[in-house]
Amino acid sequence: MAVLLAIVAGVAALGGGAYFSLRRVRLHNRAQYPDPLTLVIEPEADILLKRVDEATIELRWRSSARTVQVYAGTSPELIDRQHIVAQGEGVDHVVVRDLDPAWRWYFELVFDADSKQSRRALAAERELPLKSVVNFRDLGGYVTADGQRVRWGRVYRSGALGELNDEDTAYLQRLGLRLVCDLRSQEEVNRDPDKLPFKPTPHYVHTPLYSGKTTSARWQVLFYNAQQLYDMMIEAYTQHMVDGSAAVFGDLARRMAVQSNLPALVHCTAGKDRTGITSAMLLMLLGVADDLIVADYSLSNAHYAGFSRIVQPSLKKVARLGVTVDDLQPLLTAPPDSMRRVLAYIREHYGTAEAYAKDKAGLSDEEIAALKATLLEPA
Repeated sequence: MAVLLAIVAGVAALGGGAYFSLRRVRLHNRAQYPDPLTLVIEPEADILLKRVDEATIELRWRSSARTVQVYAGTSPELIDRQHIVAQGEGVDHVVVRDLDPAWRWYFELVFDADSKQSRRALAAERELPLKSVVNFRDLGGYVTADGQRVRWGRVYRSGALGELNDEDTAYLQRLGLRLVCDLRSQEEVNRDPDKLPFKPTPHYVHTPLYSGKTTSARWQVLFYNAQQLYDMMIEAYTQHMVDGSAAVFGDLARRMAVQSNLPALVHCTAGKDRTGITSAMLLMLLGVADDLIVADYSLSNAHYAGFSRIVQPSLKKVARLGVTVDDLQPLLTAPPDSMRRVLAYIREHYGTAEAYAKDKAGLSDEEIAALKATLLEPA
């Protein structure tokens, strides 16, 4: 979103005589932009959760099982195994009803409980149902190449908390956040400071992630070419964030390796670009497969409407040129191929995620081991 503010400033510098030329280019480019929802890739998972309404969640699984019993709890450690909340026989899904919407719920599924092949699996919603914070998601649940799983409820990612309402404040308090890492610039923080939950109040850390600076003249050129806009975003992701802000990632990883800092939240303005790159590098270091990292990044496309609302105030600066949210779509979406290019860049320039973490971000072998011990569990 910081990149978007720069392009608005550049477009605002265009003279009034540019209006009709700009309008023609906009209409030409707009037809080429895909529907943001078509860019969403659902991460592959053994258990899929779908929210039916605020008190009802459907759980669906891929593997075969004769019977299933479902237990629920408000944290992975507080599953109530004395009360079955749903069960089924010979089915591939169940529906859990009458959930208290004020809490975040975790579900333990026990398959074929009366057999030697009995197995358990923990699942939770990835998207948290907040109304005043855009793109709030859990990074847990992803399986690594060596058969471990990222712990649910340890690291969250989102947009800014400046509009946090009372209902969502209470919800976040029940999550028990202990650390909030704000990746925004000082200007963004001054303009829209976070509203933090309390009881407990998490430790707030401002760790700005630099996304690059582009002159107004260059933005005017870029605005006329959608492909150049996409390429510019890749440049911001790789040269400015991956290369230029490695120390920020190292600092965040050290903090995530400390159990007393968790649960933690990492956020920027929209939770798409700076948060997306930080999340991807964390998942990559933990050993999550590229396809899952790309899919996680792409989930931001489901929040395009929320991003559009965020940029509306800035668009007033270029109202005379008739610029709309749709004209800025390359900056408001998360194309899966963008993340594929970032992951390829890291491997091309650093070899492995661990090499990047040690040689560029300054993490030690001990710190990387502590991070994995804190955030991973057997699948």
